[in-house]
Amino acid sequence: MLAALRKGIGGWFAKIFIGLLVLSFAVWGVADIFGGYGRRSVATVGETEIPYELFQRGLRNQMSALGARLGRALTLEEARTLGLDRQVLFTLIQQAALENQGTALNLGISDKAIAERIVREPNFKGVSGEFSPTVFQQLLQANGMTEEMYVSQQRQAYVRQQLTDTLTSAVDLPKTFVRAADIYRNEMRTVKYFQLPMDKIEAIGEPTAQALQDYYESKKSTYTDPEFRKIGVLAVVPDDVAKTIAVSDDDLKRYYEGRQGDYSSPEKRHVLQISFPDKVEAEEAYKKIESGSSSYEDIAKERGLSDDDLKLGLVTRTDLADKAIVEAAFTLAKDAVSQPVAGELSTVLLKVSEIEPATVTSFEDAKEGIRKQLAKERSLEQVLDLHNKIEDERANGTPLAEIAKSISVKYMTTDAIDRNGRGPGGQTLETLPGQAQILREAFNTEVNVETDPVETQDQGLIWYEVLDIIPQKLKTFEQVREVVAKDWRAAEERSQLASLSQKLVDRARKGEKLDEIASDLDLEVKQSEPFKRSAKSDDLPAAAMAQAFALSESGYGSASTEDGKTRVVFEVVAIDQPQTLGAEASDALENSFARQVAEDFLVQYVTGLSDVFGVIRNQPLIDELTGAAPSGTALPRRGLF
Repeated sequence: MLAALRKGIGGWFAKIFIGLLVLSFAVWGVADIFGGYGRRSVATVGETEIPYELFQRGLRNQMSALGARLGRALTLEEARTLGLDRQVLFTLIQQAALENQGTALNLGISDKAIAERIVREPNFKGVSGEFSPTVFQQLLQANGMTEEMYVSQQRQAYVRQQLTDTLTSAVDLPKTFVRAADIYRNEMRTVKYFQLPMDKIEAIGEPTAQALQDYYESKKSTYTDPEFRKIGVLAVVPDDVAKTIAVSDDDLKRYYEGRQGDYSSPEKRHVLQISFPDKVEAEEAYKKIESGSSSYEDIAKERGLSDDDLKLGLVTRTDLADKAIVEAAFTLAKDAVSQPVAGELSTVLLKVSEIEPATVTSFEDAKEGIRKQLAKERSLEQVLDLHNKIEDERANGTPLAEIAKSISVKYMTTDAIDRNGRGPGGQTLETLPGQAQILREAFNTEVNVETDPVETQDQGLIWYEVLDIIPQKLKTFEQVREVVAKDWRAAEERSQLASLSQKLVDRARKGEKLDEIASDLDLEVKQSEPFKRSAKSDDLPAAAMAQAFALSESGYGSASTEDGKTRVVFEVVAIDQPQTLGAEASDALENSFARQVAEDFLVQYVTGLSDVFGVIRNQPLIDELTGAAPSGTALPRRGLF
């Protein structure tokens, strides 16, 4: 089915069918769809097995949907990182749990009711507006489905719908809840505040040796070098290979001549048309235009035509089916009106309001782009040839460095790099092709273990090997003494600043005015604009704004800025609650929350069903299908993956 969808994605069959399946798995049954397939299950819920084909299809659909939004294809590794595989499996487990519960409750739907629903489906109607068996079968056939499969899907979907509708259709929230939610969202708070800088604390003395030693002992992880690895890489990527491929001028010309339609654009004209029931009326209108007593637009208005009614659009010769109209429209001068043209359906007066001349990209202008295109296409073949050569050499025990030299490909190494791409000095290293992916693989591989090449998004291949592992190592106190002293001082300053701000808050709580406290310190008091919980501010740290909503009016608090070098001492000076919502706005908010509550009910219900029926996951198969098998294990390439 997916292959058919991909093949026909631009066709109306696929577009209609995608509309039917718009809610992802909404109409996919689990138990009965794959009766004719080999049943390797990714999970079992109660007695219901979830076939791997269904999991593959769901994951591929999710990857395609997200890839379309990103403008590029997603790799399986990216899908795993984003959790798409877990989302798909969770959805399928939910469906299977609902189907088990439906069976336990003897829920079902009759064949007659199923048939009535299918007959009422708008996408299955023909030109007469009635259900068309031909359209129905064409849609199924175009998407690789049988009538039995589709009916089975619908039957399972309707059983699930009976359960979910029962849970989600009767949520009634009290008005007090809606009012509280509105207050939470829209309540405004205003604060007065001053910023307490680090220079207001007492000077920090010199630390004792014991104080530094204690700080070092409490922060050992901070002073531990991460694990580093020495990695060797041989990369064969299409862009690099393409640079070595020579393309003859004869090949360029043959490509250009065989695809001239790609390098030319036909003449286009913006054509207007007024239709008449007969030639006599058309000639009378034409005479008025010729004499100047009426314009083309006047004639159109007389006939009750709007501007949009006139337009045939910006068209080429092949866009118009009526040959007589084509010849007349494409011989008119710009803004000229044709004499009456006897078309196949009516007599018309034509006018051309815009002309876009035909364009042709010359061979000379196109050949450099063609050269790159052909070189890139041929590079993919060479990548495969090089893959075979490299694998043959590896089978003979030849080191990657020697293989690279023999095929004139650069072999790259990095002496010490951590899993985040940094060197021993903390500097960011950008020395390896496909570095992020290679590091993820290499840090799960041991020294001298032969690994499979990593496939890049442009269909290239990267071979890598771990040449050495440098274990993480705690730096000695003497090695980092100066750094420890600097860190200790910064921590002490932050601690003292926090202590001072708390003392100031305590003074305010005992009755001193914020302005007086700030004046004693020669600091400026400011007042914020009213803000909501969701607001952000350049002057107020997020922690202070959050605290403000936990305090009552005239409450005091303090919070650190993100860099820890300043603290804000503040007072809540105003709390403004939103006005009571009108009936319409209150109903809209209630409906919004009701949907969320209903969804929460549904998730809890289905999760409970999963616990009741029991879920067994086939994790090795899931890992195999998503490319998460252990490094060095050859993954069987099955189906879509």
